[in-house]
Amino acid sequence: MSSLLISLVNWYRQSIRSPRYGWLVVAASLVYLFSPFDLSPDFIPILGQIDDIVIITVLATELLNIISSSWSPPEASKINSDEVDGEVIDVESVSID
Repeated sequence: MSSLLISLVNWYRQSIRSPRYGWLVVAASLVYLFSPFDLSPDFIPILGQIDDIVIITVLATELLNIISSSWSPPEASKINSDEVDGEVIDVESVSID
């Protein structure tokens, strides 16, 4: 039984990391959160909320991955601060006592 659980967890981790299944994970997480059926019912103190917290965490992580993969920084931030027009500027520093 534990090997089945381990293989299920490993499959789920790979699915979360795959951009191909990103939106599927988001949709499944939302369906689970809004469905009346839970793995651990909400009327059980603490245990009822743990599965919802885990699913919310998975949902937030996947949405952040999708957003960060589609966002690219502006070109100005890619410029190396030591280079101006392809030339390197050498600066010597002097400490004043």
